[in-house]
Formats: sequence, structure tokens, C-alpha cells
Amino acid sequence: MALPFHVEQPIAAPAAVVWAFLTDFGNAARWMKDTEEVLVLTPGPLAEGSRFRQTRRMYNRVATEEFVVTDLEPTSRRLALEVDGRRGTLGRGVFRFRYQVEDRPSGAAAVILDGEIAELGRAVEFVASFFVGNFVKVVANDLDGLRRCVEEPQPAAGAPGAGVTTSSTSRAPST
Repeated sequence: MALPFHVEQPIAAPAAVVWAFLTDFGNAARWMKDTEEVLVLTPGPLAEGSRFRQTRRMYNRVATEEFVVTDLEPTSRRLALEVDGRRGTLGRGVFRFRYQVEDRPSGAAAVILDGEIAELGRAVEFVASFFVGNFVKVVANDLDGLRRCVEEPQPAAGAPGAGVTTSSTSRAPST
């Protein structure tokens, strides 16, 4: 039994700007709270099959998980990621994240995230169903962090508050 979740975040910026920021994995540490490191593993432009590894502190634990792009449609601004938790620190579950960046009539954008947590095992899924709301709050906070990064001016490099330094290798998305 999969545990689905849904989050929407309006962002006062053009959808093309939001899409470019979202699909540059080098930005992930800037908008995902408590991310300690993001390492892009696949050279070249972003494509289906691209991988990145994220190390992040969640629920008082440090977890390192590998994400893979399972769907990428730049024209319709759709991105799907999957994490096989059985291969990372979590040791179980498959986490799927499907992002859609849409234009709004106001000229702003909305990020719509539909996802699911699956393959936890029956007993764990039953217990996890009580805590999925907390996970959704983390995801909603992440999208709010994305909104803040896109909407607010960023400090110049070297200025106080210039952001998190990661070992990521950033690359321009192929849009």
C-alpha cells in the first residue's frame, strides 16, 4: 500500500525561472532545509537516468540517499524523482516525487508536488501512515524554501548569508 501525498506552492516568479532553479540540483542545498551535501553523480545535461546523492539531517538523523530522474519533460515542466530507500541510509521504502511547475494567470507560478512512499512493508506502512503528515510538513517546508530562494534576492558570493557551500557539481539544465 503506497502512502500518497500532495503539496502545492505558489511562487511569485515566472514558471520558466522556477523550473530552471528547481532542475539545477546544485541549488538543492539552498532550498532544502538541513541539507549538508548534494553531489551530482551523472555528468552532462539533466536527463532521465540522471542521479544525485543528498546528505541531509532529518528527524535527528543524518541520511544519505541517491535520487534518480525517472521522468523529465522540460516543455511541460515536469520532473519525477525516485529514491530507493532500501539502498541508502533509510534501509527501506521507495519514495517518488513528481514535480509540475505551472504558469498562473497572474504571471506567477505554482509548484505542484505529488508523491508517494511505497514498499515499506505492511507493518511499517501501517505505522508510517500515522506519521506521513509530518513528512508532508517537511516537504511543504522544502517547497516554501524553494519559493523564498526564487522570490528573494540572493546575497553576492562571499557576502554574509551567501548560502550553503556544497560539493555539488552544478550544471545548467537542458531546457
